[in-house]
Order: sequence, then structure tokens, then C-alpha cells
Amino acid sequence: MLSVSFSPEDLTMVVTDYNTNIQSVTIAIYHWPTSIKFSLP
Repeated sequence: MLSVSFSPEDLTMVVTDYNTNIQSVTIAIYHWPTSIKFSLP
């Protein structure tokens, strides 16, 4: 499991749920005040 958080001024990129077999990768991008969330299987 890999947890990576990238936080510039107003942008937060969080990458979690990274399987060792690379089966599911969840990338969540939060852009204040707009939040966008998407996942890559």
C-alpha cells in the first residue's frame, strides 16, 4: 500500500490504495474550492 500526498498552495494530490500487483490505483485531486476525484483501475 502506497500513500502519497502532494500539497502545493491550493492544490492537493493524494494517491492511495496502490496495490503491489498494480491492480487498482486511486488518484484524488482536490482543487479548492472545486474538488475532483477519479480512480484508475
